Amino acid sequence: MFVPFRRPRGTATDMVRIGFNNMVANWPALLLRGAETLLAAAAGLGLVAAVGLSNIDLSKVSGLIEDLLKRHTVLIILVPVAVVLLIIAVAMIVNAFVSAANIRVYLDGYRAALPAMPRPPVSAFRVFRLREWIAGGRTGWWRVVQVDLVVLVISLSPAVLFAGTFLPGPRSTGSAAISCLAMVILMITIPLGWFLSKKSEVVCIAIPEASVRDSLQIGLSELMNNFGIHFVTALIPTLIGLGIGIILAIAAKVTGIDEVLSWEQHIATPVAACWFMASFVALTERVLPAETPASVVEPTGGAPPSDTPP
Repeated sequence: MFVPFRRPRGTATDMVRIGFNNMVANWPALLLRGAETLLAAAAGLGLVAAVGLSNIDLSKVSGLIEDLLKRHTVLIILVPVAVVLLIIAVAMIVNAFVSAANIRVYLDGYRAALPAMPRPPVSAFRVFRLREWIAGGRTGWWRVVQVDLVVLVISLSPAVLFAGTFLPGPRSTGSAAISCLAMVILMITIPLGWFLSKKSEVVCIAIPEASVRDSLQIGLSELMNNFGIHFVTALIPTLIGLGIGIILAIAAKVTGIDEVLSWEQHIATPVAACWFMASFVALTERVLPAETPASVVEPTGGAPPSDTPP
């Protein structure tokens, strides 16, 4: 499946500026990203209530634990593992929901600002509506989860070779060399996988008719065709987020107030994530029917171009 995308409208700094304006204009989406932990906790409590765990008599918990220690050693292991997996699943779903909803908002905001390009004001991006945000998350979260899981498996596949270093038994020179090579490959695949994951998330929401496989293929193609501008665009908000974290860490050290460090998680991290995503949205603009073929990224094969906007 080939979907034509317009070449980036300017340099990486232009993409970062457009992404920043989009993020600021739709600031409720930033707040909802910052409240993701609270949303996950609420979802977890709702899940607990749904499976009926809220009916457990807490006064008997100590007795149940003691009984498990004496008679059910396997359950001692399985229960914590099941709880951890449940928490991870809830966190992934909430993260995917917020990501899909925010991407939909930033795509709509970018499209709304197109008539005012190349330097649209912040107000041109303002499109946020809570109802549309929820609808975007509801329709796109599962696609985002699938994209992230596929990229995660591919990115971590070299870890299978690297894990051989920790297995018991004699180690040959060849196995040690393979493990070292796998570690080097892993150091490359993880950041590239992160790039591909974020790009494919934007693509899968921008092109709802595309399958998850198509989203990954289109995302990889777009990323490779314009890798330099994607890399710099991602680097700028990431470094700024890290800089804010370092400043807050120094402030915590100087003032002796440990709570300052928690501000980095609640301020710098959501800002960097939303800014990053809004900037990648600016790099993922589908071609409009009136645009000329010169502005279209050359196809790599597949079906004829579609003229549907994002």
